[in-house]
Amino acid sequence: MQERSHLTRLTEPCPRNRRSTCRVVPATFSVATLKGLLIQFVGSAGSFSGSAVNPTRNRAGSVRNSIAYGRRVAVRTTLLQIGVTLVVALIASIYGWRIGLATLAGGVIIAVGNGLFAVRLFGRGVAPARNVLHSAYAAEVLKWFWLCLALTLAIAVLKLPFVGLIIGILAAQFSFWIALIAIR
Repeated sequence: MQERSHLTRLTEPCPRNRRSTCRVVPATFSVATLKGLLIQFVGSAGSFSGSAVNPTRNRAGSVRNSIAYGRRVAVRTTLLQIGVTLVVALIASIYGWRIGLATLAGGVIIAVGNGLFAVRLFGRGVAPARNVLHSAYAAEVLKWFWLCLALTLAIAVLKLPFVGLIIGILAAQFSFWIALIAIR
């Protein structure tokens, strides 16, 4: 007994100005016929590979979802920024605990800002392009608001050494740029 798959096809072309009048009717195709066509198509391309049968998988075999992938890259880059900041802050603490603290604060400010950007950008999931663009704008505004608030707090209120703060900011930002190149 053959398996049947119900697919839909248009019975007549849709007029440009009246799309709602198009009729969609079920068409029946044999699953065995579709498998045969797939094997014939793949066989004509050379070798049979699993990625041709399931195009949603990449060569490594894992599913490639752009939103989930973006979230993973954001988490990795933020963790790398924090790691680099900790190492640089330990090195800077040789010159005094306040410079080490300022370096740590500068790096954490940048890492948290990039993390907030990623959370705001990828928080909605799948959305229309216009909404994604608005999310990107809102994420950038949120990041700049955080940076201004945190830097004002670090410089004016806590009176952290400026040199240490700038070293932490530069270390975190350079590690972010390198992470975007290295982590794929």
